[in-house]
Amino acid sequence: MFKMINRSKKAVSPVIAVVLLIALTVAAAAVIWAITSGYLSGGSASLNVKTNNGGSIDSTGKNLTITLVLDASETISLTKASLSGNNLAIPNDTGVVPSADLDSGDNSVTITFTTTGTWATGSYNLAISWNADGGSNKILSLSINAS
Repeated sequence: MFKMINRSKKAVSPVIAVVLLIALTVAAAAVIWAITSGYLSGGSASLNVKTNNGGSIDSTGKNLTITLVLDASETISLTKASLSGNNLAIPNDTGVVPSADLDSGDNSVTITFTTTGTWATGSYNLAISWNADGGSNKILSLSINAS
């Protein structure tokens, strides 16, 4: 005669299923955003010159030492310093920058440029390449008066 339908199996209602799927998708997107946001942000770090003491040429005329106080908004790395202007024999001469990271706040930095010729007194343009957390390099440019 009549066949009895077994109604003992229960399922989640379609509305609840949709809500659960949306919640799962939002949670997955939040996790992915949290992991990748540091890589994609480009960084909001900043580096500013607080004190520029200019450059000092030593008695041999071969070493130009520049001392600055730099204000960093977070831990950064100096990657390169280059000098141009004042009729340099070697344009964009590269200086030795500190190998240690700069901490957040004021940092005294000494950069030394050595030449095979003789440094002339006068104005130079200094470009310091830096980055925060391995991000892309940024440039800090300033004028230096060497004496």
